[in-house]
Amino acid sequence: METNNLELFLQNNGKVPVDLFNAATHQCILTEIAFSVCKELRSKDKLMEIKNKIRNLGEKNSVRILLNKYSLTDVEFDYAFNIIINFIHKNDERNSDIQKYKPSIYNRQNGLCNSCLKKISIEHGRIDHIIPHCYVGDRLNSVDSLQILCSDCNKKKSNDAWFPIHYYIVNGKMPFYIELNNPHK
Repeated sequence: METNNLELFLQNNGKVPVDLFNAATHQCILTEIAFSVCKELRSKDKLMEIKNKIRNLGEKNSVRILLNKYSLTDVEFDYAFNIIINFIHKNDERNSDIQKYKPSIYNRQNGLCNSCLKKISIEHGRIDHIIPHCYVGDRLNSVDSLQILCSDCNKKKSNDAWFPIHYYIVNGKMPFYIELNNPHK
């Protein structure tokens, strides 16, 4: 069996198994699909329209209509659904309660920025929403949906769905949340 160019590149240059890189790429694509739907819903008229559909058809059926141009498995749909439904119901105000998670996230990451892997103090680490706050607000606040980044990496990440791929290129490994959710384990 012939190896494709990406697999060959990863074998020659990467420290990450191809299946893990593929899982990260897959997650980035699904995230980008969900973000594109959320961007379509940014106008108040569109948001009200989908909220009315939700009242009539329910959440799952309404989001299925939004995603009908994509051929998604049930697992892929559930991932995109989670982002989209949280976008629809989000509150734009920031919740200061996320600070309570900082010590456990900091310890999980061994005091390192989850992007550049630089040692950072807990005081200088920035809590970051893995799925950007502008899409889900604070509705996904949990230890697993947050990470700590240094201020430079936090600025670079911003609202980037492709952050796991950038992280891989810089660090030669995937962020912990890709490794936790790798379906190929």
